[in-house]
Amino acid sequence: MRAERSETWLDRTEIPLLLLAAVAVGLYLAELLGLDSEMATLLARVLDVVFVLDLVVKSALLRGPYLRSPWFLIDFISALPALALLQSIPSVARSLRFVRAFRVFRILRTLRVLRALRVLRGVRLAETDEERRGTRFDLALSLGVITYTALFLGLVQWVHATSAEPARAEFFLVLGSTLGMLLVLGLMRVHVPEVAETQVRQLLNVALPRQVANHFLKHPERYDETHAMPASVIFCDVRGFTATVEELHGDLETLKSHLENAIDAIVGAHMKHDLIVDKFIGDAVMSFRGGPLVSGDPVEHARRCVQAALDTVDSVKHLPYFCEVKVGGATMERGLIGTFGTSQRLSYTILGDRVNLAARLESSCNKLGVNVLFCNRTRAMVANEVTWRCVGLLRVRGKADPEPVHEPLRGRASWLDAWETGRDAWMQGDAAAATTAFEAVIASRGSDGPSQIYLDAMADGHVPADRTLPV
Repeated sequence: MRAERSETWLDRTEIPLLLLAAVAVGLYLAELLGLDSEMATLLARVLDVVFVLDLVVKSALLRGPYLRSPWFLIDFISALPALALLQSIPSVARSLRFVRAFRVFRILRTLRVLRALRVLRGVRLAETDEERRGTRFDLALSLGVITYTALFLGLVQWVHATSAEPARAEFFLVLGSTLGMLLVLGLMRVHVPEVAETQVRQLLNVALPRQVANHFLKHPERYDETHAMPASVIFCDVRGFTATVEELHGDLETLKSHLENAIDAIVGAHMKHDLIVDKFIGDAVMSFRGGPLVSGDPVEHARRCVQAALDTVDSVKHLPYFCEVKVGGATMERGLIGTFGTSQRLSYTILGDRVNLAARLESSCNKLGVNVLFCNRTRAMVANEVTWRCVGLLRVRGKADPEPVHEPLRGRASWLDAWETGRDAWMQGDAAAATTAFEAVIASRGSDGPSQIYLDAMADGHVPADRTLPV
């Protein structure tokens, strides 16, 4: 805990030290132009001492990991100008006249701008040996700092040896070097996070719904939040998987390609209506809309799910394989939305009894001979958005009471009046009228799964007393 507090405190000193480094460079440039004064010289020496203290404190507190890092090299170079203070001692100044040259290192304090790269990498000052040892970034940064220092000092010596006005030439060399470094680092500060975010976003979008990936990039600290909110959910499954496997004679690569095309079309239909694509379950897709990551009220959530279901059916019709789907949907007043799982792996999903209902309705589509089924609550919320056919009362496993289930349709079909007449007659126990009406529906459509189910039940005498669907 103490080490963490020390590290946090040292992190907070980085920006002030960067500003002091800029002041030191400015004072050195002023000295090269002959604009220095006793006050400026005193301030420069104070700054030299500050950077030495910074190096000593960090070395004492952070020790091994820091001493092996490129940040130590940068801080060490920033502290070297303090050696020029030795010229104040007459005996040392006479024997070590070259110590004055160490003031040139003040300009190398521009290297402290590289400390901004820590923000880009998310690296803390003190890290374990395993985290820091042998990283390519650290090696490249250390070599870059050494190369830059050697080249800069070499150029300064060359300028002094060849220029008629070495101070003036050194001034422009220093100024150009400083501006070049600031320009490059400024571009990196903008570009590197942008590239990194784009790459991370692409990676997250492979494993997470788009809305979830965008949210976690902006608010990574909220990864474990859950919310109890209204939502609608749909399950979509392709038809004919087993038959397609047999038709392709076990060609798994071709099977994979066609299945991916179908799933891609389904997901496209869901994303078109801003649904959260939750998960893939074999050849099925679960999506929902609700929670804090999407806008709109419960009615809009239900409407978008219904429209997505209808578009899903249309989206695969042109495919050579997996051209039919079945969709089950349900709406809930309160679903628990957020990340669930274990400490090792989390998944963003929705929990609630109506999720199970949606799955049951999807599996019931085959028995009833329809493509899409929604619960009564969804139908009530989206009553005016599409045309609905009440298929009947369905007994759902796990539910005590039968659930009214409905099929959404695009526009009002001519056969729908006959269907409603037949359903009313079925509920009232008028077998003759119901039979006539259902036969009219089949004659109009060519075939109709729900009508045939009712006709078969009446023909066999298997009419449930509670008038539920005889399946």
